Order: sequence, then C-alpha cells, then structure tokens
Amino acid sequence: MNTKFSVKQLILVIIIAIALTIPRYPRYSTLNTKSKLIVSAIYAVSLIVVGWCVVLLVVDYLKNEKVEQEEWMKEEKKENVTEILEDDLKCYPNVSIDDKIPLMQRLRELKPWKFEEFVKMLFKFRSYKIEKEPSYYINTPQADWWKDLIVFKNNKVESVQIKKHYRYPISKNTIATFKWLIWDEPWYFITTSVFYDNAKEYAKENGITCVDYDWLFCVINHLSDENKKDLEKFVNNQKNINKDANPKTCKKCGAPMIIRQWGYWCLRYDDNCCGKERCKCRECYKPI
Repeated sequence: MNTKFSVKQLILVIIIAIALTIPRYPRYSTLNTKSKLIVSAIYAVSLIVVGWCVVLLVVDYLKNEKVEQEEWMKEEKKENVTEILEDDLKCYPNVSIDDKIPLMQRLRELKPWKFEEFVKMLFKFRSYKIEKEPSYYINTPQADWWKDLIVFKNNKVESVQIKKHYRYPISKNTIATFKWLIWDEPWYFITTSVFYDNAKEYAKENGITCVDYDWLFCVINHLSDENKKDLEKFVNNQKNINKDANPKTCKKCGAPMIIRQWGYWCLRYDDNCCGKERCKCRECYKPI
C-alpha cells in the first residue's frame, strides 16, 4: 500500500479543507433572505467541490494501487521465471526401466501424486480396470478417503494404498491402521520402501498383499516392451520429479538408505526387516 501523498492528492486535500471552512458564517440567523440564499448557495457549491475532490482522491488512490500491484506482479513473475529456469538447470539423467537400482532411486524421487499415477499405470498395464482414481479428498465419500485406488479385475474389487516411503520401513501398526478403516476388503499396500517381518505376517493373516520395492520391480520386469517404454518415459519426465527430495538407494540391493550414526545404512541391515537375507551395506556420510 502506498502511504505517500502525491502533489495532486495534496492539492485536492487543501481544496477540501478550504471548501469546508469558507461557507461558515457565525451570524447566519441574523441575515436577510437574500444573504441567506447567497450563503446557502456558497455552502452547496462547497459541498459539491468536496464531493468531487473526494471522488478524484479515491480514483487517484485506486489507480496508484493498480500500478503498484502490476509492478509487484511483474517482479514476482520475474522471480518465478528465474526459479523455473534454475529448476530446469537441475536436470536428472534418464534411467532405464530395466536397471533396478537407478529405477528405484528415480521412483523415490517422484512427486507423491506422480508415484500414484505410476502405480495406476501399472494396474492398467496388468489389465485392471480403475474404479476410482486418486482425488485427494475432493468430492469423495468419506469411506473412500483412505483408498488411493480401487481396481477391478475378474469380478473382484480391490482397494490400493500407496505409500512412497524411503526413510523408514512400513510397520505393522501402519498396516493395522488402514485395515481398521477398511473392513473385510482385499487390498494392496504398495511402497518403494520395505516391510517389517511382523507387518508382512499381519498382512498375510488379513488378506493384504504387501508390495515392496523388490516386488514392484518384479511386476515392472514382467510387462511388455511397449508398456515398459511408456513407464520409462514417465519416470524420465523432469516435471514428475520432486527436486527437493533427497533419497538415497542402496547400491547392492536397491532398498532405501537412511542416516544412522556415522553414515548411511541400508534399511535391510536389520534382522527384522524385509524377511530376506540381511544387506550389510553401509556408506560413509560426509556432510557438505
């Protein structure tokens, strides 16, 4: 907001002040009829002048505000263009859909909603019909809030929960939360991370299919070459990548890595994780 008076505004204020003080006459009641008419006319003219000056002030003020807003918008647009150019300069190299470790790294770099679109493409390529797409709670029944996808195949409807995690494994409590919300429905739990052993056991008991990074790559690997090309094009689209994300992928097994003590540790380093042979991969962490 502009708090400074322009010369034009200052002149208008002075005119208003003069117009309000000139018609005052201390002995109006003692005047004759002709004098009263003259004084009343002067007073009426002064009110018209005041009203006209007020209108000019408002118009001038709004005009200045509009000019300032346009200048501000131009500056903001320049800043946004600069940010976009900087983001464009930060390009990620293309990855092959058949190369497991770079692919898992790229999937963890995708924006969360883009990863959901990626999973949706996987189901379509496997001949599933999509009953519900991710809607982020907009015009969606409350019962479907926790279902990222609802897929249909062979007269069987299944719900899908998608979690693009790469900083920690999926625990039993996480799965139990969603099972409590969606009773007696077969569903998939898909993540780019890993599952604790007790989480997999609980999921098996309750008819939940756990899809971790390893199984995800296995599903991709069994698609047709044409479908693989579509997926590869999707993950290599720079617009789909979250450039603020900073995941790190194990160079031995492809699992996510987290910072612990002196360095990066593979999530499969623990005994109770993933239900497979332990991956003892660790890397030294050197802060920049």
